[in-house]
Amino acid sequence: MKELLIIAVGLAALNQRIAHGAVFDSAERYPPGKCHPGTRARAIAEILSWIDDPTPSESVLWIHGSMGVGKSAVMQSIAEILFAEKKNQYGGSFFFSRGVEGRDNGNLLFATLAYQLAVHNPSLGTHIDKAMTRDPSLPTKSMDVQLRDLIIRPMHECWTESVTILGPVILIDGLDECHDSDSQCTVLALVAESIGTPHIPLRFLIASRPEYWIRDCFVGLPLSSSTRKISLNNPESGTNDDIEKYLTDKFDDIYVRNSRFMGNVKRPWPSTEVIDRLVRDASGQFVYASTVLKFIGKAFCDPRKQLDIILSPGPFRSIAFSELDKLYTIILSQFPRPESLRSVLGGLLLSMSPAAMEFYLGVDPTEVAIVLDFLSSLVTDDRLDWPKDDDELTQLYGAESHISFSHLSFREFLQDHSRAGPYFSDQAAICDQVAISYLRFVDMGLSQKECSNDCHW
Repeated sequence: MKELLIIAVGLAALNQRIAHGAVFDSAERYPPGKCHPGTRARAIAEILSWIDDPTPSESVLWIHGSMGVGKSAVMQSIAEILFAEKKNQYGGSFFFSRGVEGRDNGNLLFATLAYQLAVHNPSLGTHIDKAMTRDPSLPTKSMDVQLRDLIIRPMHECWTESVTILGPVILIDGLDECHDSDSQCTVLALVAESIGTPHIPLRFLIASRPEYWIRDCFVGLPLSSSTRKISLNNPESGTNDDIEKYLTDKFDDIYVRNSRFMGNVKRPWPSTEVIDRLVRDASGQFVYASTVLKFIGKAFCDPRKQLDIILSPGPFRSIAFSELDKLYTIILSQFPRPESLRSVLGGLLLSMSPAAMEFYLGVDPTEVAIVLDFLSSLVTDDRLDWPKDDDELTQLYGAESHISFSHLSFREFLQDHSRAGPYFSDQAAICDQVAISYLRFVDMGLSQKECSNDCHW
C-alpha cells in the first residue's frame, strides 16, 4: 500500500506539469481535424507499414508539406489508429499549436510524453514515477534533462530488467509551431540523441512545414541517415483526387442538410465543372477546401448564394476566406523585416528571379535568400523537390531553381488589399519601381544586353 501511495504521488506530480491540451484526444482539441474517409490512403498506409516493421532502417519518419495540406489530419488519424488497434505501440502524442498556451511550449514536450508513456506502459511508469519521486522539479528542467531523466533513464532501467518494450511510437505534430526556431532545432537534436542511445526502442513520427532550419536538421547528420521522409506535396500522393472526394462528399452532406429548400436543385450539386475548379483553386490545400465548405454550409445561409460568392470576384470573398487569410497573416508576421518581405513577395508576383529582385528592387541578395528560406512553406522551389534517391543535398542547394507560389489562394491573398492588409503587394507600384531602376541604370551606361543577361526574370 505504501508503494502504491508513492507511485500515485510521483505521477500525480508529473500530471500537474504537462500540456494536457496537446494530446491527440484532449477536450481542448475536440473535435480534432482528421482525414476524411478514403483520403490520404497512400500516406497512411506507408506510415502504418513503417510502424509495423519490427526492424525499420529509420527510427524517425518526417511528414512534411506546405501550409494546409493536411499534415495534422494525417497525424490525428494515425494517433487514433494506434490507440484503437495497436495500443502497445502508442507511446504518446504532442500537437503543437502556435499561440495556444502550453501547446506552443517546447519545455512541456518531454514531460507530457513521459506521462503518456507511464500511463500506457505500467512497467515503464513505475520507473518514471520513481524519477519524479526523487526529484519532483524535473518538469521544470531543461528539455535535455527532462528527456534524460523522465524517458531515457527509466527506459534503460526497464530494459535491463527484461521488461518487453515493443518500440513505442511518439507522435510530434506541428513542430514548426513550437515557440521559436531554436527550440524546434533543440527538439530534433534531442530526438537524434534518443534514437542513438543503445537499447532505447523509441521511434518518432514528426510532422511539420519544411521550414529551412527544420529542413537543414533533417538533411544533416545524424538525422539524415535515420529519417524516412514523406512529402504530402508530392504530385504522386493523389492529393487532388483526395480533395475532389472530400469536396464531393461534403457537398452531398450540405445538400441533404438543406434539402427543404434545395429540393428543386438538380443533382449533382454543384456541377463537376465547379468541383474541378475548386480542386484547381485549392492547389493541394485541404485547408482551402475546408474553408470553402465551412462558408458554404454556414447555418442560416443559402448554400447556392454562398457558393456564388466563392466563385465570383468581389468584396465578400474576403469574408469567405477570413480564416485562411488569418493563417497567412500569422505566418508572415513572424518575419522581423516586413519591408524586405514585401519587396520579395512583390518580386515573386512578377515572377522575378532572385537576381532581378536585387537589380530592380534593390534588395540585398543575402536578404533575398533569407526571405525565400522563410517562405519555404508558401513557395515552391525546384530545389525542394526531393527525389527518392540519396542526392538530397544537391537537390536542396542546387544553383538553378524556379520559384513560384505553392498555392493560388496565397497569390490572391497578396493581391487583395482588403485581405492582405500590410502584406498587400501593389503590382503597379512595383512595376513603376522596376521601370525607374531600369532607366537609372541605362542612364548610367549599363547596356540592355548586360542587364538582360544578369538580371532576367
